[in-house]
Amino acid sequence: MSSNFKYEYIYIEKKKVHLKSSKHMELFDIYYYSIDPDTGIAHSRKLLKTVGASDLIKEVKKAEFDLHEQDPNFEVDYEPHHSRQEKIDEMRHLLSRVYEIADELGYDNIFYNEGFAELLLAEKLGHTWNHKTQGPDAWLPNMQTAEYKTAKPGGSFQFHWLSEKKMEKIQEIDWVYFAVREQLTFSNIKRIPMSSLLPLLEKSSALQGGSTHRSFSQTEIVQLGAEPAPEIYS
Repeated sequence: MSSNFKYEYIYIEKKKVHLKSSKHMELFDIYYYSIDPDTGIAHSRKLLKTVGASDLIKEVKKAEFDLHEQDPNFEVDYEPHHSRQEKIDEMRHLLSRVYEIADELGYDNIFYNEGFAELLLAEKLGHTWNHKTQGPDAWLPNMQTAEYKTAKPGGSFQFHWLSEKKMEKIQEIDWVYFAVREQLTFSNIKRIPMSSLLPLLEKSSALQGGSTHRSFSQTEIVQLGAEPAPEIYS
């Protein structure tokens, strides 16, 4: 073991192994890491052992002892395993807190159709988010209406359920904003007047016997005239 590394630590990774009986058992991989003190980057990772839950604590303690035996100056940073239930409990706590904050702001549908994503995009654009389930997604400062469409990197933007009633609502929208979304981060935000898309949407609508669905690729919206959102890129 090189003396260039200041300390080592143990990391535990839980996994499920499926058996032929359609049942599964939980095992734990115990890894050993070396850290470069200059960069803080893991220099190497070595699987020490795979054990069951009953042997986990014993084997981790043994691994710590072995590291100290190799060099007493090494520090061992033991990163404890967090059970699945602990992680779910943490998720529940954080989601409950989101509900509480949304309630304080007067938003009662924060998770409906991922409304939280619309809220974050509206804040980024300086728009007013419509937290109701009907109407536009947001209003611009001049009170023009906006529809938001997001897609994953390389994905397309979707218009679903183009019924007669839906088309009536769409015609009331002034602008369509397109954004590439990665979790809670938005990039490459563009906009286009809804009037530029209406002929294509109408062709796909139930009124004209279409599939009631229309998707637009990220390249296609630019070809149709979408431009960088002035709220971000002007």
